[in-house]
Amino acid sequence: MDLHEYLDVLRRRRSFVVACILLGLAAAVTVLMPRTYTARAQLFIATNDQNSTNAYAGSLFAQQRVKPYTKIANSPAVLGGVIAKLGLDTTT
Repeated sequence: MDLHEYLDVLRRRRSFVVACILLGLAAAVTVLMPRTYTARAQLFIATNDQNSTNAYAGSLFAQQRVKPYTKIANSPAVLGGVIAKLGLDTTT
């Protein structure tokens, strides 16, 4: 086969060649992209009272405590400890 025959084959199969090039570029971009991780956490607060009045008061108490707990969990002190313990390459 000479060069003209190779070019003729490439012209006839140009859609396949273009598809292979695009797949190769997509694979290269995927490999070179930095990895991104996300995490979620849920916090459940409950009381142990059997009396309905105490249970209602406990429920109100738990609702009032949820916002401060989330602030504590996202505080620089807690995040800094996690980053240090896991040896992460990031800041709070």
